[in-house]
Amino acid sequence: VEGELLERKCDEENSCLEKWKVGMRSPIENGGDDDANAKPKIYNTATLTVASPTQSGELPPQYHPNAPPFDESSGATVRSNFQPYRDEFDPTLPHRMPLRNVLNLFERARTDFLGGPDALRKMESEDNIVWVVTSVDNCELCNLGEAGWEEDSNGDVSPSLVQCLPGQSVTVKTNFVSRRGAKIFDCNQMLLVPAWDETMGEYRNRRLAQATITMMALDAEKRRPTRKIPQWFVDKINGGGCD
Repeated sequence: VEGELLERKCDEENSCLEKWKVGMRSPIENGGDDDANAKPKIYNTATLTVASPTQSGELPPQYHPNAPPFDESSGATVRSNFQPYRDEFDPTLPHRMPLRNVLNLFERARTDFLGGPDALRKMESEDNIVWVVTSVDNCELCNLGEAGWEEDSNGDVSPSLVQCLPGQSVTVKTNFVSRRGAKIFDCNQMLLVPAWDETMGEYRNRRLAQATITMMALDAEKRRPTRKIPQWFVDKINGGGCD
């Protein structure tokens, strides 16, 4: 695993924002790192933004997420409700859920909609298909200002963060976007929690985090991409809204 620090910004409260380029590759053989002909196999890469909190426990002021809500496609949309446990929260920031645990909730929501582990095992045994995650894009905490709401609006634009507590009900909203005959599909997913909008005078869903997860179908034996997708699965992904 390799990492390169691309950018670092700190303020007077010693809170910092760092951007890293990281990757996982195979070891270089036959000459080591100085061998110009060595070509390691790259398994995956990512660009990460890491923020250290201020002394008051808030996100650093340099962090300004601006990802807009996802546009819904004609594919299926489903909402899944969960109650996170205390150990799913950051021990140093008890009201914040780390992105790694957000991704766990996203995976549970996708799996539940597709029929659970039993349905996926059945696809492997009967249809010779396994599903793998090929990429995670636009993954970020977005619980700030107007950008934090589930939908675009002229609502509350205050920079305050909405608290998420252990045992509190949260919602994962998933919109499926089929590509290449459902051989590949994107899951646009958002983690939502109800919050009071002072401007609108009503409760609305606040986006705590979001990401686009891309899945691909593989032949279970050859581990190569396959287009032999069961029709029931294609219909489920492309089905009417389940919102």
